[in-house]
Amino acid sequence: MLKTVGNPSTRFGNQTIVDGNLVIGTAGRGIDFSADPNAPGATSELLNDYEIGTWTPTVEGSTSAGTGTYSGQLGRYTKIGNIVHFSAWINVSGHTGTGDMRITGLPFAAANLTAIRAAVPAGYFAGLTIPANSVPTGYVVNNASYIQMASMATAGSGSVNLAMDAAFQLSISGTYQV
Repeated sequence: MLKTVGNPSTRFGNQTIVDGNLVIGTAGRGIDFSADPNAPGATSELLNDYEIGTWTPTVEGSTSAGTGTYSGQLGRYTKIGNIVHFSAWINVSGHTGTGDMRITGLPFAAANLTAIRAAVPAGYFAGLTIPANSVPTGYVVNNASYIQMASMATAGSGSVNLAMDAAFQLSISGTYQV
């Protein structure tokens, strides 16, 4: 039931949904914020997607994907418009992949944004082989649905891709555009 707040004889005023949900019945439609002044460079003021779900983070090598044995593998995400917020927990007890470490299975492919990469910091890690004075990090690869793991020197001198490890634990989270 849609309830009009204020003068019921007009089509204007606040609307209150007393029971049920507001359902957008046509794909690509949503909540239009165009009545508000937009900032320079704005390309849309339409919120047309919201979703919460899970995904399965899987570790692969860049040279040979390999096979992993997992004792923990959990991912969650929230998508609001064209922004995806995600988190993952991975506990690998054995892996045969070779090359650089990738985490695959992101729920959506990232946008192809020239010169912009979404950073993915590691919140917790154990068992990773990383260079001295470095911390594990990563980035969502543009136009793809995986994270390239890397190590960042604590002195800030840049990052290098992280090699595959046979057994480790890793907790990550990040945000990227689709």
